[in-house]
Amino acid sequence: WSSAAASCARATITDLAPTITRSGHKATGRTEPIKTLQIYATPGDVGDCNPNHDKATEDEKPAEYAAKSICNALQTQPAAGKQLTLSGEALAAETLVVEAAGSCLPGYRGKKKLSDSDRQTLTKFLKDAYGKDSDAFNAKFTTLKPDHKVKIHKGGEVQAVDIVDANTDDEALNAISIILADRAVQIAAKKQKTAVDSKKSEKCKEDTEESKCTEDADCEHKGGKCKLKEGVKSENDEKTTNTTGINSLVIRSPLFLAFLIIA
Repeated sequence: WSSAAASCARATITDLAPTITRSGHKATGRTEPIKTLQIYATPGDVGDCNPNHDKATEDEKPAEYAAKSICNALQTQPAAGKQLTLSGEALAAETLVVEAAGSCLPGYRGKKKLSDSDRQTLTKFLKDAYGKDSDAFNAKFTTLKPDHKVKIHKGGEVQAVDIVDANTDDEALNAISIILADRAVQIAAKKQKTAVDSKKSEKCKEDTEESKCTEDADCEHKGGKCKLKEGVKSENDEKTTNTTGINSLVIRSPLFLAFLIIA
């Protein structure tokens, strides 16, 4: 037993190979002490920046320069919003207003860039439309607000509310989306009516001879002109009206979905 025990003896841990050493904290290579700097002029109080750092440069005093930069950044305030003067002269001078109007008005919509002539015509139109001064603007637009209704999606359905009650961003966006949807329906209906009218004129041309005109059961020769019969005209108008209602459902739903996603 004594021989077996002796053969298990080991030297101390420091004599083993490889040598085990304690790691402790590794040196960082930094020799300068950590500085505590006062950012503001008055200790413990937020206010003016510390004037002692005013002349600090990034090369000579990087810590003081950083403190100055941080203080200046914290004191930066967003620019105040510009208050528009509500008159034709002032609004027509605003580039954003002119561009927004150009995007909506049929004569300018779709143009990538307005020509000088277009811009002059549009500017004159806005001056006349908005009124010569604030009083004229208010008389034309502001006084309409209490009695004017807009449609918004509320409580699971579309409701008409006073325009002054749609005062949140979501309600305003919702109202605009419905207005755009209604306008899209009107444009689609107008295009369809134009197409129907075009077919009518091709079908019963005014200068068609009476014998050829009456060969078509939908046409009649009256007053020296070939015309579409009244009954056929009413039927076509009814078809246009019905289709408009269908278009309303098709166009409006995607806009509501788009609004819900954006909101």
